[in-house]
Amino acid sequence: MSGGILTTESRDINLSKGELNDFRKAGKVPAVIFGKGMDSVPVFVNLIEFRKVYHDNGKIFELKFGSHKETVNAKTIDTTPLGMVSHISFQKLTKGEKTTVKVPVTLEGDCIGLKAGGMIQQLIDTITVHAVPKDIPESIHVDISALEVGHHISVSDLKLPKGLEVDASELERNIVNCQAPQKQEEEAPAESQVEAAPAGDDSTSNEA
Repeated sequence: MSGGILTTESRDINLSKGELNDFRKAGKVPAVIFGKGMDSVPVFVNLIEFRKVYHDNGKIFELKFGSHKETVNAKTIDTTPLGMVSHISFQKLTKGEKTTVKVPVTLEGDCIGLKAGGMIQQLIDTITVHAVPKDIPESIHVDISALEVGHHISVSDLKLPKGLEVDASELERNIVNCQAPQKQEEEAPAESQVEAAPAGDDSTSNEA
């Protein structure tokens, strides 16, 4: 690995499930590279190196396989129930051609509603956008400084960087809100003031 480039190793597609699990235990994750104008390429990636490149660059970075080097999007990262990475799908991106990716959301700023006793609730953590690879940011920053109690910020409220287009289905989604402080539960209603008749008191008289 060099800089923001992730280097891969070739992978035999005939490996058994048990053999693939042995590679995973050794820190090598099965992956596939696919994209327009190419056949899918099965590879292994070093998990530690992948996490480093992903942390430094986000989902978009350069990947080397064989004699090729391509800009890719880490489109799908599969995990086990225990949270271990089990497989990665890399989508090759074409320079100058728009692609669709999910970009993480990062909240920033000191919310005035929080200072007033409100509670911040982040409702979504990614936004689907369309852009050429060079215009795709590592994350979309949302300034919550002016967010008041009872208010929210939706995707349509954002001022996006030049070249970034939000998917139409995302526009009305709320990103974050500031909820009012929860009120203490009201006291339980007083018990009924009607007294039960004393035990053994038979108010009905029997006539002879």
